[in-house]
Amino acid sequence: MNKKNNNEKFSSYVFLNDEKDKVFSSNKNPDRFVYYGRYEMHIRDKILIESGYVTKAKVKWYGIGTFAYPYL
Repeated sequence: MNKKNNNEKFSSYVFLNDEKDKVFSSNKNPDRFVYYGRYEMHIRDKILIESGYVTKAKVKWYGIGTFAYPYL
């Protein structure tokens, strides 16, 4: 991809929201987990929540050793 201001190239991960009507980008893999408050969730879900969307986030659930999918 090219930057807006000049002809320099850069790499980015691109993904859609749940309704598939808006495009988001991240310089990191959106499927990696990061800490966000009390949760550890995908970078993709963190970006969507910070943008004001309600999403079914994939969250690491330590109580039962698996994943949970709460709406955040």
